[in-house]
This record gives sequence, C-alpha cells and structure tokens, in this order.
Amino acid sequence: MPNGVQDNAAERGAETESNQDDVGRRIWGALKDALRSATHLQVVTILGEASIVADARVGFDKLTATIPPEKDGERNTLVTNIDLAFGDISQSLSPKLMDGSHEALLTAHTEMLTKAQQIVQENLRVLKELARDLAKELSSRG
Repeated sequence: MPNGVQDNAAERGAETESNQDDVGRRIWGALKDALRSATHLQVVTILGEASIVADARVGFDKLTATIPPEKDGERNTLVTNIDLAFGDISQSLSPKLMDGSHEALLTAHTEMLTKAQQIVQENLRVLKELARDLAKELSSRG
C-alpha cells in the first residue's frame, strides 16, 4: 500500500476518534446541565389575571409572568421554591390568600407541588440512568 494511503487512513481514524470524543463530551455536558437545572423546582399559583410568556430561544425553560397588581397594590400569588440538592424550601404567600376563601386554590397548589416533585424525581432517575449508560459506553471505548 502506498505510504500516502496509510497516512490518510490513520488521519481519518484519528479524526473519527476525535469526533466521537467531542460528541461524548457534548452529551456529557448536556447531561450535567440537565442535572444541574433539575435541582430547582418552582411552583407558582396566581389568583387573578396574568400574562405568561415563554422565551422563544429556550422555550419553557424560561418563563416570564406579568401579574398586574390588585387595587391595593398587592399581587395575589403563592410561590414555592425547592432546592432539591440541599432540601431548602421557601414559600411566598400573599396574605389575602389566607382569608379562608381560597382553600381550593391552596389545595390545587399543594397538589401541583406534589405532582411536580414526582415528575422531577422520575426525570432525575432517567437522567441518572442515561449518565450511567453514557459513562459505560465512553469507558468501553478506551
């Protein structure tokens, strides 16, 4: 085989291996980003009119809510934030929602929070499996 042909084959092999490594790094990076973003859960319940818009570049990963204030200047919202990595939970609740006339809304918020936690747990389980499978695949390559 002429020397130039062998050199080209070796270069193509090195290039293919480099491309596979790059793909593996990009996939691994995407999984790490997904795991990082999956550690924060926010559930927002709004009483009244609101406008919610998704950022066209990232879809539902970034939502902007515009909540017009009531006549007294308050916004009637219930916001729960959970940092799943550290277990921190914070809640912001408009005082008006505690007057006893919004029990169904508070119950719905709690149900949404429970469902969201279940979804996040399942997503984390799937991401963990994907990461494990990817790690095995990458380690088997050498």
